[in-house]
Amino acid sequence: MNLRRLDPDKDRAVYEEVFSWEKDYPRWLRDAEKSCGMSLDEFLAKGKLEERADIGIFNPEITGMVSVNFNRAPKVFEAHIWARRGTSLETLAEAGLQVRNSLAMDLGMKGFFVWVVKRNNPIKKLCAMIGCVFDGVTMLDGESHGRPIEWVRMVWLKT
Repeated sequence: MNLRRLDPDKDRAVYEEVFSWEKDYPRWLRDAEKSCGMSLDEFLAKGKLEERADIGIFNPEITGMVSVNFNRAPKVFEAHIWARRGTSLETLAEAGLQVRNSLAMDLGMKGFFVWVVKRNNPIKKLCAMIGCVFDGVTMLDGESHGRPIEWVRMVWLKT
């Protein structure tokens, strides 16, 4: 496994691959992505503002991506995880731990959070594998099959 920071100008093909994975997701997850998603061009433009870093997970081809937003609070970041359907949680957890540890060491990160659809048990398990816990905060955002989508916040704090 190899991790590499992606460049919105040079790695457009990688981003296109990551954005294409959504078509293989179940409908409820595609609906959830719509509630917080943006077009590829909008996403790439925001990545050029130095407010976000995208880390590609290669095994050997791109199998996942972690996006880290730096502007949430001082030394507290927000993460978003993409993965090709069928990627092992162990691979994603290993990558997540490397990213978490690098951010804590290199940037002094004191904590991060991830919003996860409540019914997305694999991603909640992944978050737990990298040290996150549910902090009791939930929100409703988006709709799938005529019902609101409930999100839970998973948090890691450096101790």
